[in-house]
Amino acid sequence: LEDITKDAIKEMEKALEPYGVGNLRPFFKIKDAEIESIRKFDMSRGLELSFRTSHGLVKATAYDVPIAHTKLKKGDHLDIEGSLYISSFSGLPTIKMEDIAVK
Repeated sequence: LEDITKDAIKEMEKALEPYGVGNLRPFFKIKDAEIESIRKFDMSRGLELSFRTSHGLVKATAYDVPIAHTKLKKGDHLDIEGSLYISSFSGLPTIKMEDIAVK
């Protein structure tokens, strides 16, 4: 979890792009992540989990999959998988994880 940095993700993206059919984004497993915040959206079909690393928050999203309907609370620990990327949507680069699954 502590190895997840914006620079490491940027380097990985440069080395592995372009993504698309036949070259999907790699999936990563983060063990024992502690949930810092939970937000449901789109009539509870979507879920955003945030967990902290020493490098900042990671926001993980899932949509219309079993994890989105699981009862979770702040402080819960879980093993989570998904693809990591950097989003600048809000104007501030943020580490995101999408297509998440809990194992």
